[in-house]
Amino acid sequence: MSSTVSKDCINIDTYGEICVSCNACGRFNESSMWESRYKMYVGELAGLVDKFGDDFYKSNLQQMNIAKDVISLGEKSKNVWSILILVVWIISR
Repeated sequence: MSSTVSKDCINIDTYGEICVSCNACGRFNESSMWESRYKMYVGELAGLVDKFGDDFYKSNLQQMNIAKDVISLGEKSKNVWSILILVVWIISR
């Protein structure tokens, strides 16, 4: 059974329409909201890292856009050290 997203939804996979039950907004369990949010951000970051190895995303503009997305996720997650480590790892590849 699908349900509509909550007004506090932050998961881009919902496309603003259908709840994917990620609990990043705390809709299902407020005590595990931050853990769920962290898992969602880690999944988004993993997807971005995969794009760096994909020939489709080789242009400088596309890689700069991916880097901007990584920085944006870092700001959202408030986990600056993890993001810095990830960016250093990406640059060193």
